[in-house]
Amino acid sequence: MSNFTVSGLSSGIDYAALIEQLVTIRRQRNLQPLQDKKSTYQSKLTEYGTLESKLKSMESAADALRKSSTFDVKKAEVQDDTIFTASASSGALTGNYVISDITALAQAHKITNVDAKSLAYKHTTTALANGNTLHFPAT
Repeated sequence: MSNFTVSGLSSGIDYAALIEQLVTIRRQRNLQPLQDKKSTYQSKLTEYGTLESKLKSMESAADALRKSSTFDVKKAEVQDDTIFTASASSGALTGNYVISDITALAQAHKITNVDAKSLAYKHTTTALANGNTLHFPAT
């Protein structure tokens, strides 16, 4: 069975091609608003992803603030570590201590009397800073 079509009858106009073009234009016109909405939703989705990432970063920072170890850090500083060193442990008392007018470095002493060899010991140096006694054992 063969297809018989009469297009344009005698005017020479290809109605089948014209109808196909009109249908294509109609589809594109209906499709464009949907494509615009899709683009808008994709943009919003990207923005939500960025927001989620920033919220997770903020949550991590808040978790660090929840820990008391974040705030209980003790630190000891000295201006010249060639003449004095300091350290602070977690049990150190909070405060500022000033040690000034260091005129000489502490030296370890030993008893050298032959009869007192068994009594040999090392001395420690004691200093007073802001009402607190500090002991510096000889090494």
